[in-house]
Amino acid sequence: MPRYFMLAAPLVLLAGASAAQESGTLALDIGGASRSYTLWSEQSDWSGWGEPPAVSGSVNIYARPEEGGGTFATFTLGLDLMSGAVNGAEASLLSLSDGETTRYFSTDDQGALAVELSELSVDGEFLSISGSLSGQMGPSPDFGRTVDLSEPLAISGEFAVTLGPVE
Repeated sequence: MPRYFMLAAPLVLLAGASAAQESGTLALDIGGASRSYTLWSEQSDWSGWGEPPAVSGSVNIYARPEEGGGTFATFTLGLDLMSGAVNGAEASLLSLSDGETTRYFSTDDQGALAVELSELSVDGEFLSISGSLSGQMGPSPDFGRTVDLSEPLAISGEFAVTLGPVE
């Protein structure tokens, strides 16, 4: 039995060390109201190659509200990086109101989602990325393929996160 413990202990320590490095926050203004979000590290990740400033790859940021609920729930931001620059961006926001669920979406094509990076660094397998975003969001019947912007929901804010690799 002690042998198994000796083998398992380093694995537990390694698992705890990698999860502890994944963290971050998002400060968003959604429809004129300030909201704070925390990185949902179990759902967030990145994959890519290169060294800053020429990092290329895919970034997936999932976040949950810090205050534990309200009308707006999970927020996601997906980025494609090409040589350290954002080459495509999409965002989604889950809204829960009066028992109704609405999913809002924005892309660089539909909603003019703009993402500006202020920091991009790689430490081993971990990516630290920060920046700002702004755009318009709207509901979509097909998970963002088409977005109804007839009554847009304005969104803007800042993010700073450290992501682990795709597992």
